[in-house]
Amino acid sequence: MQIKYQGSQSSKLFAILMVRNVLFSVVIVGLIWMVHDAFAYFGRKLVLHEDGVLFKKGLIITNSKEVPYGNINIVSVKQGVFGKMFNFGDLIVSTGGDNPDIYFKDLHDPMRFKEFINKEI
Repeated sequence: MQIKYQGSQSSKLFAILMVRNVLFSVVIVGLIWMVHDAFAYFGRKLVLHEDGVLFKKGLIITNSKEVPYGNINIVSVKQGVFGKMFNFGDLIVSTGGDNPDIYFKDLHDPMRFKEFINKEI
C-alpha cells in the first residue's frame, strides 16, 4: 500500500502567491532602474566651446561644471570590448590640483571628443 502526500490547497495557493509576488517585485525594481537610467542618460550634456568644456548633469536638479582648456591636464578614454565594437565609452578629464576628475559616461565616439580637447589644450 502506497500513501501519497499531495499537500493542502492552502500551501499550493501560498506557493503561487509567493512566486507571483517575487516576479512582480523583480519587474517593479527593473522599471525603477530603467527610469533612473533614462533620467541619468537624458539629463546630461557635454558642450565643447572656444573657452573650455562644460559638463551639465540633471533634469530636475542641475549640476554643471565648466573647465577652461588651460586647466585641463589629461584627457583619457575608457572603453571595453563592447565599447570598441559599438563606438562608445567614458571620457575622463583630469584637471589636477584639488579638483577631482570629471567622468562623462557612455559617450558616443569618445575618441573624437578627446582629439578635439587635446587640440585645444
